[in-house]
Amino acid sequence: MSLLFAFTASASHLVGGEITYKYVANNSYEVLVTLYRDCMDSKLGGTGGGSSTSNSADLEEVYLRTISSTCGNTSVGKITLTKLGYTDITAICNTASSKCETNSNYGYGIEAHYYKGLVDFDNYSQYNGCSFQIFFDKAERSNS
Repeated sequence: MSLLFAFTASASHLVGGEITYKYVANNSYEVLVTLYRDCMDSKLGGTGGGSSTSNSADLEEVYLRTISSTCGNTSVGKITLTKLGYTDITAICNTASSKCETNSNYGYGIEAHYYKGLVDFDNYSQYNGCSFQIFFDKAERSNS
């Protein structure tokens, strides 16, 4: 089994993201997703810092498909995600407050929003020997 990760970000608040995984046991893997949010724009699922009052949907799932030549490019399932929280990751001096804080005195701010899910590949035994891709598609790219 091999895994490939991809994401598509295309509207107002996301500046990037990443998908990683961690072996749990047997054929189970924890899928970890981090989305990077521009705090000057929309919140994710109503969460996040800053003074923006706009909101966009949170990331609730990622998708699983086969990608090897013998298995085709077949959508095989979804992995439900749980939001773990978020952190202001803006690299600034101690005396500054990023746009992720209410009383900001700085020009920008970036938050990392964290999610996790679990995939058990025993549920996909009919695809034994296939390579898989885990991906999400979220059309909300930052204007900044």
